[in-house]
Amino acid sequence: MLAIPKTLAENAGLDAEESILTLIDEYEANRKQQPVGLNLNTGKILSPAVEGVWDNYRVKRQMLSIAPTLAQQLLLVDEVLKAGKSMGRGGGGC
Repeated sequence: MLAIPKTLAENAGLDAEESILTLIDEYEANRKQQPVGLNLNTGKILSPAVEGVWDNYRVKRQMLSIAPTLAQQLLLVDEVLKAGKSMGRGGGGC
């Protein structure tokens, strides 16, 4: 769950480890009551609600609905690759 904030902090030129530790400390200090965010311009902790940053329910719902389809497609690609390899081994035709 911390991969995205860590990557954003690195890309913003911040010390990613320090930023993540600060986020965790602030989150636990709030007794996990309010979400916390990281201002990538200043490197300081911010309140997403105050800044107008909201998680989008529709995006999360779409992500959950597309996950099984994506998994099926990856398995299909794997099966096609396996079938191609097995066809290449057995041929003695022309």
